[in-house]
Amino acid sequence: MSGIHGTDSFRLTPTQGVQLGDVRGVFADAEVADTDGVFIHLLLHVVNGKLAELEVYRDDLAPVRARISADDIAFYIHGPSEA
Repeated sequence: MSGIHGTDSFRLTPTQGVQLGDVRGVFADAEVADTDGVFIHLLLHVVNGKLAELEVYRDDLAPVRARISADDIAFYIHGPSEA
């Protein structure tokens, strides 16, 4: 995983794991409130059936303030026709 310069997002480079078939685009999304109440959005992107990016941004596009814990996030998984 590596940060994408100038953003709060991360490029994902899995070396093994489950192949997601023909799934591409946004596979899952979540939102959580930042410390000032503005929502942070997390979008999990898939390219060629593999995890490719965790896009992270605030509604107002300012830098994320909070340290996000996995316990604070509930992802909504998109079905194949929604991705």
